[in-house]
Amino acid sequence: PLAHHAAATFAALLFARHIAVVAQDDLRLTEFGFQILPIDQADQPMSQSIIAGVRFAQRDEKISAVMIALADMPFVSADHVRALVRNFGGSIIASHNGEKPMPPAIFGRRHFARLLELGGDNGARDLVKDAPCVVASQHILADIDTIEQLAEAETTSN
Repeated sequence: PLAHHAAATFAALLFARHIAVVAQDDLRLTEFGFQILPIDQADQPMSQSIIAGVRFAQRDEKISAVMIALADMPFVSADHVRALVRNFGGSIIASHNGEKPMPPAIFGRRHFARLLELGGDNGARDLVKDAPCVVASQHILADIDTIEQLAEAETTSN
């Protein structure tokens, strides 16, 4: 599964916690060291996954920021994630594919309340639109939603 590529990349990074918000735990992400936060249905909008993760993080005063990353972005590299962390100033930093800001993105604790107010399937798009960004290629930040997109991405990477 695509999620295994993303999970392997993030598992290798030294974050305080690795949390995966998923509708079903058949992806076996615990094998990569992730704690699973289940949501009720797979067809819920992205905002519900973000809210579940932020609610979890909000309960622990030691957590000063959250990184939102998507399981269907399998080419995000550890180097790109390290660049995000290195350039994070405590507020917000996002990735940028040359066209728009996007995940992975890091949000400081002061933005948790705004993340909890999200609705729909736009994720945190409005929060990152004016944020500083770390630029990466469209290939690294490819969001794979269909078998055709996966085939095209695999062709591009070869």
